[in-house]
Amino acid sequence: MPLHHDMFSTGDVAHGCGHAPRTVHKGIRATAADFITKDYNRSNVTIQTDTTVDRIVLEEGAAGLRATGVLTRLADGTTRTFHARKEVVVSSGAYCSPAVLMRSGIGAREELDKFDIPCKVDLPGVGKNLMDHLVSPEGLTTDWHVYHDDNMEKTYAQWKEHKTGFLSTFPFGAFAFARLDERLKDEPLWRDAPREPGRDPMGLTPQQPNIEFFTTECYGGPKQYDQFPVDHKHAFSMIAELFAPKSRGTVTLKSKDPLENPIVDCNYLADPMDLLVLTEACRFGNEVVMKGTGTKDIVKGSWPPNLTHHTYTTREEWIPYVKEHATTCKSVRCPRSNAMLT
Repeated sequence: MPLHHDMFSTGDVAHGCGHAPRTVHKGIRATAADFITKDYNRSNVTIQTDTTVDRIVLEEGAAGLRATGVLTRLADGTTRTFHARKEVVVSSGAYCSPAVLMRSGIGAREELDKFDIPCKVDLPGVGKNLMDHLVSPEGLTTDWHVYHDDNMEKTYAQWKEHKTGFLSTFPFGAFAFARLDERLKDEPLWRDAPREPGRDPMGLTPQQPNIEFFTTECYGGPKQYDQFPVDHKHAFSMIAELFAPKSRGTVTLKSKDPLENPIVDCNYLADPMDLLVLTEACRFGNEVVMKGTGTKDIVKGSWPPNLTHHTYTTREEWIPYVKEHATTCKSVRCPRSNAMLT
């Protein structure tokens, strides 16, 4: 894949690789809150912590229902209502936004009836059509900064005293976008799938990538990946992230208690096209690592060393692996293709 030094800011790269922009200043990784706190404190923004939104306050007016505020639940169990002067913006994420709406009486009537919530707006689409992009992983590694001997203590001391080193940086390496048309052109499911003019079977144009690849700078990830290379071995992961999945899931209420998380069914890999594209992406990523000029003489095999996915050459071999490991990309979640370095 060709190198693009500025692959993220233009939107023009559908097939190529480069590095991710990093929001790090003086050794501190920035968060969204940094732009309204600290040196940027704004008098017109109030952050209310330990507070859960129960529901939107809806009032009937001459023009119909209008959102006039929100009812919240505080950490001590008490409630408080915040009134809006102009509007209420629901911004609670893909999981909690529909839950807030449903507790407010906005959603499918039959769903709300289960919890004795009066239906104020019968809107069956609330909580439906959930999309989530799955991911799958294989850079030279910085494991020695964190896993070997007492280096984690040294690394932390370096960051605490000087705001430099491993903990001061974004923990990912190279990124890439990839189109898979050529690799899938002879697959019957892809070849014969219906498509709109100018779009592939996933609904994407040739200017949009099917997959994003990115590498970790050391071994890590979800809690089940806990076999760290502590004995002076080194490992990393490449993640393949599925863009534009065709599978759709749902968000439903578990109860009308705002402190109870909603029931999320992502319905992963329900559409066979998602499995086709993600398994081919794993095969492609494995080829990059095992045959690529930069890694073919460095990578020894899979990690943990009892695994053998570095030997896979067909897409079909990746099917059970993806079915077992595919999960959400929260920040990074993946059927991981970990690699051990010599």
